[in-house]
Amino acid sequence: MIGDNGNSLEQFAPDAASLFNNMKTPASIIGGALVSLAIAGPLPLEGSSRESRSLKMARALYNVIGVLSFSSELLVVIWATVASNKLVETHVEPAQSVWHLIERDYNLEWSATNAHFVAGMLGFLVLVALRMFFHADGGLLGMGIAGIPLSALLLMISVINRGVARGSGDGHRYGTNIGSLFTTYVSLLTQRACNKSCVGYLEVGSIVLLLTSMAATCKGVAERYHLGESKKTH
Repeated sequence: MIGDNGNSLEQFAPDAASLFNNMKTPASIIGGALVSLAIAGPLPLEGSSRESRSLKMARALYNVIGVLSFSSELLVVIWATVASNKLVETHVEPAQSVWHLIERDYNLEWSATNAHFVAGMLGFLVLVALRMFFHADGGLLGMGIAGIPLSALLLMISVINRGVARGSGDGHRYGTNIGSLFTTYVSLLTQRACNKSCVGYLEVGSIVLLLTSMAATCKGVAERYHLGESKKTH
């Protein structure tokens, strides 16, 4: 089949479904690891009396990052599963390539799958670094051990930046770096949620609840720290 621009069109739905399926397995593995790392075994909020302000904040943020990372990986599974099912269940028009098909019909689903997977993976490495630091009781040893997963995190961000910048190889891409991936996802999700012809009330509710929860969490962490300081000074 020949398209309007003279390029040949083929059926890439199976390939697109395969791409989505490829994301589910690693997301499930990371999600399972996050259960034991952050959900079933969170760090105690109270540490030793000699811990600095930054370490106390890190203890509280550990649990926050854990919940966010776990939720992100679950969302990867949901977005990818629904998209791969629709690619099999429905009629999909031919396209120039897998990328063109996804960009045309599943742009939000693909950006969501990638954004949440990246967010969960980066959060996972931050959790490993924090946990190892506290297990080593801080100090030079703790910083040395924590630096190993953090070095991997920096390398991962570099790899992701290059992948995002390359895009489809023919000029189609989400942007130039990891930030572009997240902003594209947020923009597409907001557009769908606020579509006048079909308002996504649950999507809007999800966004509002997330923002409210994050604001409450930040305020709670700050209050907990200040209460602790006031008790120490009296």
